[in-house]
Amino acid sequence: MHHVNEELKTIDPSKLFSSSDYEKSLKILREEGVRPLCSNHHLMFHADIFLEYKSFIFSKNLFSLSTKGLANHITSYITPLLKDEPYLLCRGKRQQLLKWIKKRYIIENFFGDVCVGCGKTSIKLIPAFDFHHRSLQEGDTFSWSKLSGWSIPRIEEIIKDQDIIAICSNCHSLIHSEAFIRLADLILGETKANQVRNEIDRIKKKIDLFILPNINLRNIFRR
Repeated sequence: MHHVNEELKTIDPSKLFSSSDYEKSLKILREEGVRPLCSNHHLMFHADIFLEYKSFIFSKNLFSLSTKGLANHITSYITPLLKDEPYLLCRGKRQQLLKWIKKRYIIENFFGDVCVGCGKTSIKLIPAFDFHHRSLQEGDTFSWSKLSGWSIPRIEEIIKDQDIIAICSNCHSLIHSEAFIRLADLILGETKANQVRNEIDRIKKKIDLFILPNINLRNIFRR
């Protein structure tokens, strides 16, 4: 659920779904201009830095540069654009830009240019991509917000050791929607529910069959 105007937001819409007062919940959603969006599009709406610098993030020859060359290329691109901004804001935007480029580098090389699950969501929608444990073990953890600041060899090691793949957020939500799947017949009706379950099974099978390429990426990032 997405607030078209964040200034009107007074409550997390997800909390309204557990309320027994349907009319009150609906009234709040309407008053606050809340619209239903799929998970992919919701993440895209909130990816301000990515959307601002998308064309640069997908520059064709970005990954052919040396570590120093990439750092200098980013600096020469972003510095003129932020010349009138405060130093800390410039530094923060540069770091965020670097993280998006690194996420593209990891996903593009290990998982290709579309979602492993649905085969439809393009890497051009990087903010919509999540990392998923195929066989979650106790102690496994993968937070891109944390790992994006680590070196490429360390990120590679964790992806391989913890059996992680990148899939779009829509697919990620579907394969973890146990409660919805269990109640799908009541919510959607038997025919539609079976279609949804078949699609989820298809996505899960593609995820299970995916083979991580045996490659070692160049560490073109300083960290």
